[in-house]
Formats: sequence, structure tokens, C-alpha cells
Amino acid sequence: MKIKIYNARTNKLLSENSFQIEVEKLKKNYFILTTERPLDTSIAFDETSWAKIKSDVALPAEIKLKYTYTNSTDQKYVARIVREVLDANDKVVYTRTGRWTMSPGEVDSLTFVQSLGKKMVAGEYRLRIRAFDSVAGTLLAENSFGFTIEFK
Repeated sequence: MKIKIYNARTNKLLSENSFQIEVEKLKKNYFILTTERPLDTSIAFDETSWAKIKSDVALPAEIKLKYTYTNSTDQKYVARIVREVLDANDKVVYTRTGRWTMSPGEVDSLTFVQSLGKKMVAGEYRLRIRAFDSVAGTLLAENSFGFTIEFK
């Protein structure tokens, strides 16, 4: 950067100086999918959509994923499905619920898009999906996977 000082009347150069400034690249929060694979439970993540999740991308980002839930009992019930994003302290950051009426052996699926906002702080997170019997309140199935938000 150069600075030149002129006499306003005569337009004569009075002084000159220069210096360099270094501008560091702006840091952002990045979504990083961990290498942890979801467990094999009645709630299963679709391998094709799992393979399409882009990792090491700047926030805001979206996770588009399909999962299936299988009623492995011999009874019909209404399942309350809960999808949550949890931080490292298991504090719920985001939650979404739905109800599925499930016949014995029935398999149902859902494709969802989970938004991850710019303002998420760096740290470890987990996306968890659980199925509860809506009458008894008992946990029927659970699955989850981890991801990290890194500031870089």
C-alpha cells in the first residue's frame, strides 16, 4: 500500500511512504462427516444416499439422507419418529417428529434434508433417529451417526 501526500495548491509531492499488509483468508465453519458408520438396526440409512453426503464443505450445508424403519414386531402400532441433532453434551440443537402407523413387518422410508446453519459452533455433533411406541412411550429402535463442525 502506498501513501503519497501532495500540496493541494501546487500539486507537488511532499512525502511518500509505503507498507505491506497481509490479508488472511477468511475462516469458516466446515461440515465434516466422521468415518463412523451407523449401526445395523430397524432404522437403516440408505447406502446410496449415504454415499452422496458431501463432507468438508463450508456452512451453511445440507445433509440429504434416506432411511427406512422396519416394524419387526407382530403387532400394529403407531410409531413416533424423532430426528434430532445433538451437540457434544447431548443437548438437542434441532428436533423434528412424525408419526407412522406400522403393520407387522411393514417397512416405511423417508428422505429428509437436514440444514446445518452458518452459526453452528465448532465441535462434535450427532444426528439421531429414534422410534417410540406412541401409546406406551417405549423405545423401539434407534440409529445415529456423528459429524464435526470445524473452524478453518
